[in-house]
Amino acid sequence: MQITNKNRRILVGEDELEVRAYLEMAVKCLGYSVELAQDGDEVLGCLQASSTPPHAVLLDLMMPNRDGIETLKEIRRMYGSLPVIIVSGAFSTMNVVAAMKHGATDFLCKPVVHEDLQKAIAHALDLRGNSTYAAVEKTPPPTTRSEEHTSELQSLRH
Repeated sequence: MQITNKNRRILVGEDELEVRAYLEMAVKCLGYSVELAQDGDEVLGCLQASSTPPHAVLLDLMMPNRDGIETLKEIRRMYGSLPVIIVSGAFSTMNVVAAMKHGATDFLCKPVVHEDLQKAIAHALDLRGNSTYAAVEKTPPPTTRSEEHTSELQSLRH
C-alpha cells in the first residue's frame, strides 16, 4: 500500500526556472502537492493569501527582491514553527550558520539529491507534527553524570 501525501502542501521559493521545475517534479514524485513562487516577496504573498500555511517551505537562499534569509526572518515572524528548508548553490559555512541561526529547519546544497530532499521534507514534517499537534511540556534538561556527582557530594556535606 502506497502512502499518499497529497493533502500535504510544500511551498517552493526558487528564482531559477530549471531548478524550480526540478523541485516541483521531485516534490510531486514524493507525493506532495506543490505551490510555486519565484522570489521571496512571492513566497510571503503566497503565505499571506492562503487561509492555511503550507506544511513546509523549500526556500532558495539567493533570490531577487528579497533573499532567502530576509524571507526566512519574515516567515519566522509570521509562523514561528513552519518548517523552512533552505536550498542553495552558494554553500559556505557562513550561509549554513546564518540560515540555521534564523530558524531554518535544514540546509540542502544544489544540485539537490532526491534522497536528501526526501529525508529533509520527512524530517521537517515530523518536526511540524510534533510542534503543531503535540502539547509542549516544559521538562528540565537531563542532568549529566558530573552534575549528578556534584549533587551527591553536596548532599553528603550537609
